[in-house]
Amino acid sequence: MVSVIVYGVGAIGAQIARYAIQKGYSVVGAVDQAPEKVGRDIGDLLGLGPMGVKVEGELGDEVADVVLHATTSHLVDAQEQILGIVRKGMNVVSTCEELSYPFLDRPDESSAINRLATERGVTVLGTGVNPGFLMDTLPIALTSLCQRVDEIKVERVIDASTRRMGFQKKIGAGLSLDEFGKVGGHVGLRESAAMIAHALHWDLNEITGEKEPILSQRESGQSDQVVGMRDIAKGWLNGKAVITLEFSASVEERDPHDQITIKGVPPIKMRGDCVHGDLATVAVAVNVIPRVISARPGLLTMADLPV
Repeated sequence: MVSVIVYGVGAIGAQIARYAIQKGYSVVGAVDQAPEKVGRDIGDLLGLGPMGVKVEGELGDEVADVVLHATTSHLVDAQEQILGIVRKGMNVVSTCEELSYPFLDRPDESSAINRLATERGVTVLGTGVNPGFLMDTLPIALTSLCQRVDEIKVERVIDASTRRMGFQKKIGAGLSLDEFGKVGGHVGLRESAAMIAHALHWDLNEITGEKEPILSQRESGQSDQVVGMRDIAKGWLNGKAVITLEFSASVEERDPHDQITIKGVPPIKMRGDCVHGDLATVAVAVNVIPRVISARPGLLTMADLPV
């Protein structure tokens, strides 16, 4: 039986742990720094009853085939956690968004993780629904149907009213226009654009990004009530945006969807209902475990693994 350690038992980490158990994996350890969780049985914390595995404040002596890491979006905060796991000779599947393709903005951190993982013979992978699949891996796979690819555009439009409060806060819902500037917003669009470019062997001139608030349309007159945000990343080649990724989330959105448009030969356009982000992230993180175990050592991306 494949064994796993759950590193981070927050909103997403707890769901990942439950799904891993449902899939038949053996949870042999759990890590979380929240004082109210340390010392508790992971089974009780998940509402599944005692499992005989207590949550520790830091990585202990337990060893597993894979560590399911879900603590932060930013690699600068996750790097030492990941290196600590790798030093113990364990594979890592992480939901850290910047880890999905960290070579662009975090070259030093990437090199350190890749070097140690290669030395220890383990694999490190950053994944999720976005980044990790819908706005990078899936369009990359669809280009297999094309003889020529000229341009790729991906839209992900989310009805945030159906999502957890933490996500709504992340996109600035409920803030005033003046307060919106403090919102970090979505993480991962630049990484997705870089992954696509890498897979298509496009040597981009630059990748730009911008975010803007989405204001309420329900109030009369000029509203400064923020209900969401729009984040856009573009990959530029010879003065043309050959990759455009648009992420939009609002509590007032009434047309949620995912759409991939590829201009080329033949052209491709696929549109469907918006995939639920949390559920899909949990699924990807657990479903990829067999691929990670059998993958070559080092810091890999979803583009390096068989779909």
